[in-house]
Amino acid sequence: MTIKDGVNDSQNDNTQENSPKITACDEEKFKMLLDLVQKRYDLEIERLNNFESKANNLTGYISLIVGLLVGLGSFEIAEKMDKPHFFIPYFIGIVLLLTSFVFSLYASKIRTGDFFLNTQAMIEKYTDLEIAYLTALSRILGTVTKLSSNIAKLNEKKANNIDKSWYFLIGGLIATSVAVTLLVTVR
Repeated sequence: MTIKDGVNDSQNDNTQENSPKITACDEEKFKMLLDLVQKRYDLEIERLNNFESKANNLTGYISLIVGLLVGLGSFEIAEKMDKPHFFIPYFIGIVLLLTSFVFSLYASKIRTGDFFLNTQAMIEKYTDLEIAYLTALSRILGTVTKLSSNIAKLNEKKANNIDKSWYFLIGGLIATSVAVTLLVTVR
């Protein structure tokens, strides 16, 4: 199935049915239903953009933490980490933070791609055809359902990667906190 201009082209558009052409009243109902479907689609896109914002904020936060920890580790506490019980938790924490960074970058990388909804093109295409109202409606709903389903899958991927990133972030912060606590208290 290909989707071009927000319209599902998998159906044969030249099919003539014995039912009457869409009336003006049907067209108003059609546009009203299409507006409702457009709002649902817009909500999915907004949700995707919210996940994008969260992933980008998380990436920035992790970058700051890793930069500070590696900077401090390089200059301030490197000479104090002479025993494995000091540097192992520190480096485990850095590795977990870098893993968190990778997951947040991957969540940011997931994009909407070619998923867009052009309601005007759908209205023009299906109201000009001599097909039944329900046939036109089912074609449009099929297209919109496919688009919404694809966006929902992207939202799920983004959410999963953001969750993983948070888990690694928390693990990395705990491990580096243990390392710093050991450095401060044991000597």
